Amino acid sequence: MDSEDFKSFCRAFPTSEVGSIPTRSRHVPRAARDGASPSALGPAIRVFLVLALAAAALGLAWGGAAAQVPGASPGGPIVLPPRDSVVVTPSVPQAPVPKKEEARPDTTHHRSSPFHVMLRSAVLPGWGQVYNGKLLKAGVVVAGEGFLVYKAWTELQKENDAVDRINSSVPGSPEYDQAIEDRDEHMNIKINYLWWTVAVHLLQMADAYVDANLADWSAEVGPDPAGAPGTRVALAYRVRF
Repeated sequence: MDSEDFKSFCRAFPTSEVGSIPTRSRHVPRAARDGASPSALGPAIRVFLVLALAAAALGLAWGGAAAQVPGASPGGPIVLPPRDSVVVTPSVPQAPVPKKEEARPDTTHHRSSPFHVMLRSAVLPGWGQVYNGKLLKAGVVVAGEGFLVYKAWTELQKENDAVDRINSSVPGSPEYDQAIEDRDEHMNIKINYLWWTVAVHLLQMADAYVDANLADWSAEVGPDPAGAPGTRVALAYRVRF
């Protein structure tokens, strides 16, 4: 680079003179040069800023009111609905509520405990057998206990007749002695029938209890379906839930 090129480069970037430091005293404000004082421009600027802020706030309030009124479009005139009209706003579709299925009634036959079945037979002879589905046993129990009770009642009547003969006869006479023998005989037979009635009643109670325990068991005896020689015996137990 020669001297001419250096000079042209320096002219492209002018520098301030030495000792010319910019201070407040040397530089006159632009407003003073233009003929307007700073004290006169300050209130005008404040008024302008206040008016601009008020206009902006009014515009925001107007836009919010237009957005809340049905039928108003942004930037357009607000159209109020008629006084007697009903404004229908679209509803948000909701998911259908699933229909609850009704619970099916419990058709399972719940059996009483064997002890309760035995109590049935204790209250009424044959009731436990009927509950277990053993109708033939129930008939035999009712007939058997009825026969024993009837015989005991018959012997009681004969015993009472013998007591009447004793009271009407003379002590020491043959009629008196025979009446005493008849009374003792019929009384013993009556007691025997009562004991047999109690035994049959307890037996039918035990039978009802056992049948209630075996109600969930099933047995099958017969030829093997697979064709194997011999007799097939199958035993199954049913469990209810």
